[in-house]
Amino acid sequence: MIHRGFPESQVSQVCVKLEPSGRIHVIFLVEEPETQEQASKEPKKAVGVDLGIARLTTLYL
Repeated sequence: MIHRGFPESQVSQVCVKLEPSGRIHVIFLVEEPETQEQASKEPKKAVGVDLGIARLTTLYL
């Protein structure tokens, strides 16, 4: 069993699932307050390459 505490006032939905084996799963949807993103200290320029592409692509920046 895995568990952890959470504030009950933030629970917005509860789902209970009963499996054919008799196991019961309880799922809680908990809303958390939004947090503001902080500026990154990393360089602003970046290049990403997808290695799962089907055709070769050349990038020039």
